[in-house]
Amino acid sequence: MSCQRTAAYLDRYLCRPDLGYDQAVVMGALQFIDLNLGGGQVDRFREPGGLWQEWLQEASHQQADTDPTPHFLSLVRRLCAFVDECAEAL
Repeated sequence: MSCQRTAAYLDRYLCRPDLGYDQAVVMGALQFIDLNLGGGQVDRFREPGGLWQEWLQEASHQQADTDPTPHFLSLVRRLCAFVDECAEAL
């Protein structure tokens, strides 16, 4: 998934706190992309009062005081490491 597509997904679905799709996973993936490739795309979502903070507070399926991004960033890192290991084995 490209950085632009990932950001477009978040632009669309962070405005819908009633929908609990993959917003947290996608936020972790965007954080991973930014850390590894740069671009600063995640910053505009995570700034105070940004869409991510609003979504966390308004989404009934989320705990407003808990940001799941670190968990999903770790998950994306582990998945990428697994893919890298599999690719090396081939």
